[in-house]
Amino acid sequence: MTAQPRLPKTLVDSIRAALTTNALPGETEGFDRDQEIEAAEFIASVAAMRPPRSTAIKVESTGGEAGRRRMRLVTVNEDMPFLVDSVAGAIAASDLAIHRLLHPIVKISRDKDGQIQKIGEGHPESIIYIELDRADARGRQELVRHLKRVLGDVRAAVTDWKAMLAEMRSDADSLDERDSESAALLRFLAENNFTLLGHADLAPDGELTKALGILRNETALWEKSAAEAAVRYLADHDRPVLILKADRLSPVHRRVPLDVILVRNRAGLTFDNPRNGTYLAQGPGLVSLRRCGIWRPVCRTKVSAWR
Repeated sequence: MTAQPRLPKTLVDSIRAALTTNALPGETEGFDRDQEIEAAEFIASVAAMRPPRSTAIKVESTGGEAGRRRMRLVTVNEDMPFLVDSVAGAIAASDLAIHRLLHPIVKISRDKDGQIQKIGEGHPESIIYIELDRADARGRQELVRHLKRVLGDVRAAVTDWKAMLAEMRSDADSLDERDSESAALLRFLAENNFTLLGHADLAPDGELTKALGILRNETALWEKSAAEAAVRYLADHDRPVLILKADRLSPVHRRVPLDVILVRNRAGLTFDNPRNGTYLAQGPGLVSLRRCGIWRPVCRTKVSAWR
C-alpha cells in the first residue's frame, strides 16, 4: 500500500467526519476505524492542493485477499451537477465494479494558489471517494485519463449552460412563424426540462466553430456520411425538424446515445437532439447539446448558410 505523507491531524479528522456523518445506511458497512483513517489520509493528500477551476484526482491500489484485490479513487472538484453519475458511468465503461462510494460535500477555503486553508468554511467542494476492483498500472493510468476527460466535459457543460440556453430560446423564436409546434418543443426543453450539454456552429464543410459545452472537446456525433445524409434529408424535404439518434454516447450524466433534433432555420439548418436530458445542436450554423435525468441525452444541431 502506498504510504501517505504526514498531514495535519485536524484536516484528516475533518475529512473523516465528512465521509461518514451523512453516509446512507449500508454505505459504511465494513468500514472500520482504521479504514476510515486511511481513506481520510488518502483524500486529504489529494484535496490539500487544488488550483482554481481544476480537478484533483488520484487512484492507488490497496490491500485485500487474493481474488479480492481493490483500489481506491478520489476526485475533488467545485460542487456542480452530474459529477457522481458521470464518474460512476466512466468506471462502469472500464468494466470495473464499485464496492463503496461516498460523496460528501464539504466547504473548503483555499488561498489563491489552491492550497487548503480550512474545512467548514469557504466554497462547497465535491469529494468523491470510491473503492473499486483493482486494475493493473496501465489500467489505472487509462482510468485517470478517462475520468479527467469526463470531468472536463462536466465542467464545460455546467460553465456554458446559460449561453447554450440563450441559443435554444433564440432558435425557438426563429421557428415561431414556420413551425409553432417545434418552437413550443424547444421552449419546453428550455424550461428546465433538459440541461444543455453542448453547442457549436457547423459549416457546410463540417467545420465547427464557437463550440460550447462538451463540444469544446469532441465534436463528432456520427460518421461523416451519416451526418451528411441527415443534413441532405432536411435540405431536400419541406420540414423544419428531424429527430434522430447520434452514434456518440454522452460522457456526462448518463452514458447513453445522444438523441439529435435537426431544425431548419431561415439561414440554413438547425439540428437538435432531445432525449433523456441532453440537448445538442450542430451544423453549418450551430450545435447545442442538452440533457437531464428524465429523458435520454439530447443533441441539438443548427446548420446555417446551408446550400
